Amino acid sequence: MKDINFLISKWEQILHKLENNNGKVHPIEIGKKAALQEVEAIEKELGYKLPPSYKYILYNLGKSLSFYYSFSEDTIIPSEYKEIYSGEINWNTDFLQNLNRLADDYVPI
Repeated sequence: MKDINFLISKWEQILHKLENNNGKVHPIEIGKKAALQEVEAIEKELGYKLPPSYKYILYNLGKSLSFYYSFSEDTIIPSEYKEIYSGEINWNTDFLQNLNRLADDYVPI
């Protein structure tokens, strides 16, 4: 659990710095922790086991997490990072089945 608290702390520090530099920040929202039965039901629906590291997150952090940031238009971004003007991290166990469909429809270029 210490590693999860460290990760959340780092994300919060980054979002705080962005906000202090005129960035737009959607704060971290964390859903309820998963119960063993919920994860088993998800795995049954998907037809495969979830990775142990992901299950650890679901049990110890939450079934969902989201945050978003973007830089203002007047933010000066170094040229090597000019394409990175926003970002997000999110997951939600309610949408895992959608990822299965997306993977099935994926056509490599």
